[in-house]
Amino acid sequence: MATGAVLLALVVAAFEGTVVTSAMPTITRELGGDALYSWVFSAFLFASTVGVLVSGKLADRLGRKPVFFAGMGLFLLGSALCGLATSVPMLVGFRVMQGLGAGALQPTTLTISADLYTLRERAGIQGLFTGAWAAGNVLGPLLGGWLVMHASWRWVFLVNLPVGVVSAMLLHLSYRDPPRRESMKLDRWGPLLAGSTVALLLFALEPGAARARGLCALGAVVGAALFVRQQRRSSAPLLPVELVTDRTVLSGLAGGLFAGALLYTMSAWVPLWMTEQGGHSPIGAGLALVPMLLGWSVGSTVGVKVLVRGGMRASVGLGFALAATG
Repeated sequence: MATGAVLLALVVAAFEGTVVTSAMPTITRELGGDALYSWVFSAFLFASTVGVLVSGKLADRLGRKPVFFAGMGLFLLGSALCGLATSVPMLVGFRVMQGLGAGALQPTTLTISADLYTLRERAGIQGLFTGAWAAGNVLGPLLGGWLVMHASWRWVFLVNLPVGVVSAMLLHLSYRDPPRRESMKLDRWGPLLAGSTVALLLFALEPGAARARGLCALGAVVGAALFVRQQRRSSAPLLPVELVTDRTVLSGLAGGLFAGALLYTMSAWVPLWMTEQGGHSPIGAGLALVPMLLGWSVGSTVGVKVLVRGGMRASVGLGFALAATG
């Protein structure tokens, strides 16, 4: 049952990352707020990043179950409020809450899976988790379009509630926390500096922030410098500086940034173009994303095998070649 709980949590977190894509054109037509269109996506992703940074060590310090339940509770509360939103600014604010919860779920579920399985078993179970994440991503645009056409866009968010409750109940009944590491120190300033830096960078990239763009960009640079300095001095850093300054790691981070930007840019804007310019239904807009999301899922699986057999350069080179060709 614990595995089922973890899989449900992964599916619902992945699902929420893409389900909004086919619903957003309808949401902006009903609520207005076209200028904040991109922020509905950015707010969720930004908050998810902060949640991931904070929750891993919190799970070691406080226990997996408390952090899991807190993350799921925040995610479900944010989902309910998103479903009740009456304006796009309200929706953006509630998406931050939802994203923090989803971000807390991701590393916590992986940590719980490490408690449930031996090192040898994890290789096999990882494929199951990858499949669950891929299923949530692919299902999102399709179910989102269907809900918009046959119910209401509000159900794009409210549909998370029963699934999340079942996941939390299953985990409560079937999983026991290992001993807590209460002596572990927590980095209090790292998440604040990292979150502030990313927020300023997002504001600098926002098309409507022309007047403050330079100031926000400068603030992001200063924030990044302060973050690196603080991490060097911290006894419990979020990200060991030695790891982040490694060329191989930096290359991987840059590749991940490029791939993520490509994925979420396409996910946000292709459905809008399909509905507004192409005249397609929400389901048709969702279908336009399925080939890309399926390719992403297959590529993640195949890329690991190429990495094992051919090395990092072969895997990365093949990935960039396919992305550029597409």
